[in-house]
Amino acid sequence: MARLRTSALLVLPLAVITLRAQPQFKTQTDLIEVPAVVEDAQGRPVFTVGRDDFEIREDGRPVSVATFASIDSDAAAATSDGRFVVLLLDLRAGPTAKKVAKMIAGRMTEYDELGAVALGGGTNRTTISKAGVDTQIDKLRVSPTMRAVAVPSIGAMPSEGCAECGNLQLGPMSQYGPFPGNSGPSWSLILDTISDLSHQIRKVPHRHKTLVFIGSAAAFGLTPENVMDGSSGQWFDALRNASRNDVTVDIIDPSGLGGSHDDGAQAFAAETGGRAFVNVNTFDDAVDRVWQDAGHYYLLGYEPVSKAKGRHSIDVRVKRPDVTVRARKTRA
Repeated sequence: MARLRTSALLVLPLAVITLRAQPQFKTQTDLIEVPAVVEDAQGRPVFTVGRDDFEIREDGRPVSVATFASIDSDAAAATSDGRFVVLLLDLRAGPTAKKVAKMIAGRMTEYDELGAVALGGGTNRTTISKAGVDTQIDKLRVSPTMRAVAVPSIGAMPSEGCAECGNLQLGPMSQYGPFPGNSGPSWSLILDTISDLSHQIRKVPHRHKTLVFIGSAAAFGLTPENVMDGSSGQWFDALRNASRNDVTVDIIDPSGLGGSHDDGAQAFAAETGGRAFVNVNTFDDAVDRVWQDAGHYYLLGYEPVSKAKGRHSIDVRVKRPDVTVRARKTRA
C-alpha cells in the first residue's frame, strides 16, 4: 500500500484531515482500541510486556485482548508509525507557552507529524517538518477577542492509497455540537475547544492521537462554584469527546511554581490516559514524558461488553509487580 506524506489541515480552532495510509496493524471495525503506556519504577518505557500480561475490564467485566501491538515510534520507518501530536497554546500564559511548544517540536523525527494552533483561532497544517512546526509556533498570536467563528465547508479530499478511508470531508464547525461563543469565561473556551479538536481529529488513521494543551491548568479545576454554574457539564463533555475519539490529553501549565491548582487537571488528563504537569518551573521532564508517551505504547483491542450508548468504564492492568500502566478510563 502506498504511504502518503500529506499534511493534514488544521482549521479554527483546529480541524484535521489526513490522507496517511492506514497502519499495518488492523483490527475489526467493532473492536475498541486502547493505547496503554507501560513504565518501570523510574518512568522508563517497558517493551517486554506481552499480550497475556494485560488484563482489561469493561464496566467491571473481564474481556479478552483480541488484538495486540507494541509501538516504538523512535524506531519508525514510516509516518504511519510515528507520533501524531497537536499543540494547543493559550498565549495569554506568556512567552513560556511558545518555549514549551518548541521544546516538544524539537524532539521531532522525519516520521513524526505535528501541528500548532493558538486558543481562540488560527489555521495551520500538520507537518512532518520540524522547521515547519517552529514557523507555525513563531507566527501564533493572541486573538484580540478570543472569538471563535465557524469555518466554511471544505470539499471532499481524495483518499488515494487508503481505500479503507473513503472520502474525508469536513463541514462547518457548528455541526459538531458545542461551540465556543463570543463571550464567557476562558475555561469555557478552553474546554469547548478541546471538545471540538477531539471530534475533528477522530478520522486521523493513526494509532495514538495526542493533544497537548499548554496553558493554565485552572481551566480544568472542578469546584462547588463550577458545579453550580454548570461548567462541570462542559468539563465532562470535553472528557467524553476525548474518550469517544481516542484522544489523549496532556496538560502543561507554563505558569511556574505557585501556579494553578491541579486536582481537576490531573483528573482530566488521567481519564484520557494523559498527564498534567503543574507547579513546575523547568519543563524538560514534562516534555520528555509527553513525547515518550506519544511514541511508546501498546495498542490493545477488545470486543465491547455492551454496544449500548453511554459511558463505559475501562480498566487496564498489567500482571507484573514491577511496572505501572496508564490508559484511558472510559469509552463513550
